[in-house]
Amino acid sequence: MKRIKATFLAILLLLTALWLAADTLAPAPFTYFSFRTVFMQYSEVLGIELNERRHAAGAASKTAGTASGWAEQDVSPTQARRLG
Repeated sequence: MKRIKATFLAILLLLTALWLAADTLAPAPFTYFSFRTVFMQYSEVLGIELNERRHAAGAASKTAGTASGWAEQDVSPTQARRLG
C-alpha cells in the first residue's frame, strides 16, 4: 500500500511541476475568475490522471476487485490459489 501511495504522490508532484512549468497558478491580472479558471484546469488534469492510474491499478490486480477488498471475502483460499 505504501508503494501505491508513493506512486500517487510522485505523480501529483510531477504533474504539478509540469503544470507550473507550462502555466502559473498566479495569472497576470489576479482576479477571482482568472485564478478560478487556472485552478479548475489544474485540478481537472490531476483528477483525470489519478483516475486513470486508479483504473490501471485495478485492472492490473490479479483478481477482479482485489484493489477494493471485496473479492477477498467472496473467494475461498483454495479458489484464490487457483486464480493466481
